[in-house]
Amino acid sequence: MNRYKKNGRIIGFLLLSTCLTYIAGTAIISDILTATHPLTSVFKESRLFAGGILLVFSCAVGIAGIPLCLSPLISKKFRHLNLAYFGARLWEGGAITLYSIALMIMIPLSRKYSLQVADVMAEPEALVSFIAGFYRVINDVWIPLFLGMGGIFFNYILLRERFVPALFAIWGVIAYPLCLAGGLFEAFGISVGTWLAIPTAAYEFIFSVYLLIFGFADLNTKDKRRIA
Repeated sequence: MNRYKKNGRIIGFLLLSTCLTYIAGTAIISDILTATHPLTSVFKESRLFAGGILLVFSCAVGIAGIPLCLSPLISKKFRHLNLAYFGARLWEGGAITLYSIALMIMIPLSRKYSLQVADVMAEPEALVSFIAGFYRVINDVWIPLFLGMGGIFFNYILLRERFVPALFAIWGVIAYPLCLAGGLFEAFGISVGTWLAIPTAAYEFIFSVYLLIFGFADLNTKDKRRIA
């Protein structure tokens, strides 16, 4: 197996795994944080909550691997675009890591509140609200912005290098700006980010399956002409 197919399949695996773990992890976390008494819910569902945090953190680790796998395959004239893509994904992964740490604080805090001081002390609403608010800002605004920005660089590289059928790259060039726009709308209080992220989620799932099967076209074979 040549390096184009191998690295393409690795990227496909990373795209699929990061997409699924992020969706699953945020679904778990958001469900618990939106309860009437979040600390009590965290205490009752501490293992599930920790599992959700672990899922999103594994996503943060995995996303950095995509530009690293892409780097040795692309032409020198597009290396700067891959560097920009890598930077966008680092900002995205760093933000996920930060809110993962903040959310982890809630587990021992919930245990202390529920077991020791619940009868004499009100739930520390200010701290809980701050952590939950920090999580929502990162999840609803920051992530879509940098995911969308990085996705534009990623798909432009794919389009110019012709690693995959042009349909996928064009789809990505359309879908990721919608995701970015969703983050901007959420920043101004317009809750349409979830809907605008659907084309990106569908793209990442379908494209990752394609890559797992076929990988990238080898620039030194007829594969490139076949998909051009």
